[in-house]
This record gives sequence, C-alpha cells and structure tokens, in this order.
Amino acid sequence: PPAVAPVAVPAGHRILYSSYAQVTKFELEGLEHGLVREDDVLASFDPSAAAVGPPEPSSLLAPRGRVVVRVDEQSLETEDGLLLSAGAAKEGGGGGAISAGIVLSVGKSAIEGEEPELAAGERVYFRYGDEIKLGGAGGSRREKYMSVRLANCIAKVAS
Repeated sequence: PPAVAPVAVPAGHRILYSSYAQVTKFELEGLEHGLVREDDVLASFDPSAAAVGPPEPSSLLAPRGRVVVRVDEQSLETEDGLLLSAGAAKEGGGGGAISAGIVLSVGKSAIEGEEPELAAGERVYFRYGDEIKLGGAGGSRREKYMSVRLANCIAKVAS
C-alpha cells in the first residue's frame, strides 16, 4: 500500500497558496472554506501572530519540500561598473534566471527519512519559485519573498 504522510501544515494555520491552485470551495457552519492540494501551499502562518494585516515574513513556515526565501535585490550595475537595464539584470546565464536569497524557513523533505541540507539564515541560489506577496493590495513591502521547491535550490553558500 502507498505510504500516507500527515499534512505538513499545522492545524489552525492560515495558508498562502499558488495563484494557479484549484480551490474547491464549500460552506460549513455558515463559513466559507476551501480545499487545496498540499503541493499548492506556498507557506503557512499562525493567524494569532498576524492579528491585523499581512503576516510578518519571519512568521512564515515552509511546507513539506519547500523553503521560504527573502530574495536579494537585483543589482543594475555589474562588478565592472556597467549599467544594466532592468530586464538584463533579471536574466542569468545558462538559459534562465538564477536568483539568490536568504532562507527564512525550511520545510521537511518530501522524501521520508531524508533531512533538507538547508537551514534558516543560509544564503541559497535557486532557479524557479513562486512569489509570496505580502503587504496587501498596495504591496507596501519592498522585499521580495519566494517559496522555492528544495529540488530547485542549486547551491548554498558555505558559512
């Protein structure tokens, strides 16, 4: 029989999910609820820690198989002093953008019995991730946060 793992999101936590997620909505005891696949969860947080407004980035918990990263701001100038356009600054080598950032939270490995090789506070390089928007409709936060699959983490900087 297939292995069954408990859901990685703590009971009572609120979730941030992918904009591409298919949400099955239903009403229970007069309140609207939704079912989301665990794979579509980008992060979770304790609602009591964010009583008013959006959650603080430090309160975000990564779900199984993901890390939450505060993305480094892209420089518009090369090490040699050349100015780049905003579009050129986003492009990495090798056919796609490679980003770097500081790990805020690490979820459990998606593979049972395996521990992730990342820890909060480490710098990581990654390709591909899902943006986590904090700060409401106005987007008042300047920092950029992403939920990245562990498999998309390319390297970490040794401390």
